[in-house]
Amino acid sequence: MSQYIGGKATILRGSVINDLLAGVIVAASNVALAAGFAAVIFQGDLKSGFSTGMWSILVSMIIIGLAVGMLTTLRPVVAGGPDTAVVAVLSILASSISTEMLGRGAHIESVVTPVLLAITLMAFFYGLILWILGIMGWAKALRFVPFPLIGGFLAATGTLLLMGSPEIVLGSHITFESLSQFSDSDMGSQLWFMTVYFLLVTLAHHTISSPFMMPLSFFVAVALCHLGIQFELIDGANWFVSASNGLQPWTPIAAMTSSHIEWSVMVNASPEIITCILVGLFS
Repeated sequence: MSQYIGGKATILRGSVINDLLAGVIVAASNVALAAGFAAVIFQGDLKSGFSTGMWSILVSMIIIGLAVGMLTTLRPVVAGGPDTAVVAVLSILASSISTEMLGRGAHIESVVTPVLLAITLMAFFYGLILWILGIMGWAKALRFVPFPLIGGFLAATGTLLLMGSPEIVLGSHITFESLSQFSDSDMGSQLWFMTVYFLLVTLAHHTISSPFMMPLSFFVAVALCHLGIQFELIDGANWFVSASNGLQPWTPIAAMTSSHIEWSVMVNASPEIITCILVGLFS
């Protein structure tokens, strides 16, 4: 009897350790993803919204993770955070809203809140549609969406992410002129760092099977950036990672009552919002 109890205790202890390790991996990966997603959406003129955007993404990851973990019937399932395909299109939504508001003479600091509110509205309607599909049993209709269409959606959104990544560094579309302009500047160093990190992570993904590889590589890269800034090897003033000074919370309710919100801009952005919803459904 004592051996049986001891065996059960050993199994339980091993299960707890495995669950804790899984939680650490998911948490570290989510932090890395949140930083990456926020950087893709809030780039260029919207760079000041990075901290608020990352806070919003992290909160959404916590809420989604808890909801799915407690309510799902498919165990073990871990969920959290935006879909990568949707994030690629969200950058277009953010750019559309910022361009229109800046064209109306709005200050750049007042553009971040409308962008976040538009993303919140998109997420609300996206969730509402998924709920209706589930309640009515219409989700089965998605089986008739052909694989080539899904593959095309994923390829297109992946291309948008790939093309948008250099824009985070260069602040504009990558061209031969921009490459020659920044080759000897600090932005050139950022571009080289991004390229080397991309190649190393791609190589490691195909050679290292450890689940710690992706989150660990991200935090090691962040540490190297800060060390480079500390020892004055790079100019930290223009590096995105050193520009974020803490997370800045926000609430949709306060945003909707803000004087910075122009609802006509939200209406004009409805095509981009619908596109985000469709990409989420098909991906």
